[in-house]
Amino acid sequence: MGSWIIPCNLKNYDLVSTFSAYQEVDWKQIKSVEAGDSVLIFIASLVSAVRYRCVVKEAELPGPNVIGAEYNRDETLYGGAESHMTLVRVFEYDDPRLSLRALRTMGVGHV
Repeated sequence: MGSWIIPCNLKNYDLVSTFSAYQEVDWKQIKSVEAGDSVLIFIASLVSAVRYRCVVKEAELPGPNVIGAEYNRDETLYGGAESHMTLVRVFEYDDPRLSLRALRTMGVGHV
């Protein structure tokens, strides 16, 4: 099972509101991500830190995102994917040790 860090820009997708309404979210499929994998979601811009830990419930699901679609602000980025995966929120972080600067010192390159 793999571990991944994926970015989210709140200008394009309101993930905070999605996780307030749902325990899980559909996300555009990312190559090589499989069911059971662990996914950390890095919130870009003003937060600039890992905020959520999720587990992939299902991967390679056909069609556009369904769960949380109403919080999508840019169809071309999030809603237009040909396949998606369902992520279940496991934990929410509020820890400065997971900032971009800290991640870089741990050897994480591009998020």
